[in-house]
Amino acid sequence: MIVGLTVFILYLYFFVGLKQMAPVFEHINYMRFSLLYFLAIAASLFGTLLFSASWRRLLGALSINISLRNAFQYHSVGNFVDLVVPCQTVCGEVTRVQLVYQEARENYGRILASAFVNRILVNIISVFGLSAGVITILLDHSSLAGYLTVPLLIFMVGTIIYNAVLITMAARYGTAKKLFAGFLKFVEIITFKRFRREKLLARAQGPLLSFETGFQMFREDPKCLVMPSFFLLLSWVCGVLSFVLVFFALGYFFLPIDFFLMGFALTISVQGAAAILSVGTLDIFMTKFLSLYSITIATSGVAVLLVRFIVFWLPIVLGYVIIQFVGARRLLSAAPEQKVKE
Repeated sequence: MIVGLTVFILYLYFFVGLKQMAPVFEHINYMRFSLLYFLAIAASLFGTLLFSASWRRLLGALSINISLRNAFQYHSVGNFVDLVVPCQTVCGEVTRVQLVYQEARENYGRILASAFVNRILVNIISVFGLSAGVITILLDHSSLAGYLTVPLLIFMVGTIIYNAVLITMAARYGTAKKLFAGFLKFVEIITFKRFRREKLLARAQGPLLSFETGFQMFREDPKCLVMPSFFLLLSWVCGVLSFVLVFFALGYFFLPIDFFLMGFALTISVQGAAAILSVGTLDIFMTKFLSLYSITIATSGVAVLLVRFIVFWLPIVLGYVIIQFVGARRLLSAAPEQKVKE
C-alpha cells in the first residue's frame, strides 16, 4: 500500500502537477463540500450496514441468530481482510465465517452456505451494474468503447465464471464435496503425496453435509432470498450515491448517469480483484478515466483521492478500529478461569 500510494503521489506530482491541483481546492465551496462529502461517507457506511443486514437475514433463515451490530462488525472486519490481503474475497469470507462460528457455535457448513449465497447475490448485482455501464457506453459514447470495454469485459467474464461455480455448488447436490475432493487431490499432487487427503476429507464430511443442507433450504424456500436481495440492491445504490455525492461536492452536477455507473463499477471491480495491489495502479487508471469525460486532469486527481478514501481507506480504518475494540472487549469480558488458561 505504501509503495502504491507513493507511486500515485509521484504521478500527481510529475504528470498532473500539484500547482495545477491548487486552483481546484481554491474554487471549492467548502460549506457545500463538507455537507455533501459527509453525506457521501454516510451513504457508504449505510450501504455497508445494508450488506450486513442481508447476510444476517440469510443466517436467520438457517436459524443462526446474531445481532445486526455484530453482523456489521464481522462484515467490516472481513472487508478489512479483503482489502489488505489480495485473495478475491475468499479471506474475508473465511474471517466472517470464523467470527460467526465463535459467537453462535453453529456448524461451519451452514454459516459458509449463507456467506456463499450472499456472495452470489452480490455478484449478480455487480454483473448487472457492469452490463448497464457497457451498454450505455456502446450506445452513447462509442469513442470510449475501445478504452473501457476490454477491462470491463475481463471483469465481467471473471465474475460470471466465479458466480457460475458458486451457483453450481448451490444448485447441484454433491458438487461442493466433489470440488473439495478435487482441490485436495490437486494439493496432494503438487506436494508429491506428502499431503494425505483421506483424513482431511473424512473430517470434512460433517461440515460439507451441513453446507449442502444449507443450500437445500435456500432452494426449497427461495422467498427467503427476497429481502436479502433487496438489501443488497439498496447497498449497491448507496455505493453509487456516495460516488455521485463526491462529484456534487466538487461542483460537478450535470455529469451523465453512465459516468457514475461506470466509475463506481470500475472502482469496485478492480479494487475487489486486486485489493492492496490496486493502490496506485487503480488511482492512476481512474484519473485517466475521469479525464475522458472532460474533467480536468487536476480535478480528476482530487476526485480520485476523495473517492478512494471512502471506498478503500475508510473501510480499512473502520475494520482496524473494530478489530481493536472487539478484541479488547472480549479480553476484558472473559471469565476469570478463561484468563487464567490464556
